[in-house]
Amino acid sequence: MHILFVTRGCRSQAYPLLGIFETDQAKALCSLGLKISYLAIDLRSIRRRRKLGYHFYNKDGFDVFELSLPIGAVPIKLFTFIGRLCALFLYRKVVKKNGVPDIIHSHFANIGTIASVLKRKYNVPLVHTEHSSEIIYNKIDSIKKRLYGKVYTDADAVIAVSPALQKALRDTFKVDALMIFNIIDFNTFTNIRNINGNNTFTFVSVGGLIYRKGFDLLITAFAELSKDINANLVIVGQGPLLPSLQDLSRELNVADKIIFTGNMDRESIAAIMSKSQAFVLASRGETFGVVYAEAMAAGLPVIATKCGGPESFVNSGNGILAPTDNIQGLVKAMKYIYNNIGQYDSMKLRNQAYLMFSYQSIGQKIINLYKTIINHNMTK
Repeated sequence: MHILFVTRGCRSQAYPLLGIFETDQAKALCSLGLKISYLAIDLRSIRRRRKLGYHFYNKDGFDVFELSLPIGAVPIKLFTFIGRLCALFLYRKVVKKNGVPDIIHSHFANIGTIASVLKRKYNVPLVHTEHSSEIIYNKIDSIKKRLYGKVYTDADAVIAVSPALQKALRDTFKVDALMIFNIIDFNTFTNIRNINGNNTFTFVSVGGLIYRKGFDLLITAFAELSKDINANLVIVGQGPLLPSLQDLSRELNVADKIIFTGNMDRESIAAIMSKSQAFVLASRGETFGVVYAEAMAAGLPVIATKCGGPESFVNSGNGILAPTDNIQGLVKAMKYIYNNIGQYDSMKLRNQAYLMFSYQSIGQKIINLYKTIINHNMTK
């Protein structure tokens, strides 16, 4: 089976978060025996330093057909027009090297507007996976709503990565989407925490330092908690709020207990998780919340907020769901995990996560969907 991914870019050492969900999924499906051609249509700003133009290479067993143009933030209609020209150019490269695909699979709504031209022109079935937070928070204007709605109508199947996003698609676009979680790379998150390896309890948190991630809440809650317990907090991530968050930690007299690491690749994050006892992120909103799932894969109990995505997989068996925007609720949850860490068996947490997010579990669901669509189209 030959699958053509249409994406916003491919994960690299320079940009480890670019196309991270798409790259993981392509790698998983490739490991399960599928032939993957990966269209990377990189239309980011010139400020994102990288090689421009067309490039072909093989990554993790799949072929990448990459076209990088310095476009940046432009209206969605112009983005779609340029992206479609790129997709048509790359599609011819794919067919020449790997043949006609059986399925086209796009990710994110704006990329879906690009991929839909390939379905209409070449009559290849289209699967679309939606991750976009702007859908779940209904932050789309009338033009985007019309363009995105056309993607969902054109697609032979639409996938949502969480029940919350599934509901948002149904409420806003009347789309009956399937719910399939994002994939976690368990080969990266292999080190299991050792609760006896460090006398000081360490909470770890990962995310961009922006308002939505709630690090102001977390630092305030941690300062309150630190009056009663001996603990450290490691915050992994970069963003515009770094100076104000550092100021807040000093104002609350916990600067000596909080480490800001900046951005790190997943291998380094996994290493930090293996030296920590629990994961906490006080997010104000998540479409899915991949870092919570990665923490579970590393054997950590998780403190999440009821912010959309985490409610579908965080429970009393693997952590705590705290109220959103509630400092005292966060303090209570962190104190409970601290006092009851022995109740959380790392291997059980990892095994539970494996059943939900592994290459095998998620990959097989996607393959079954592909087969259903191909069989349906053969009987038309």
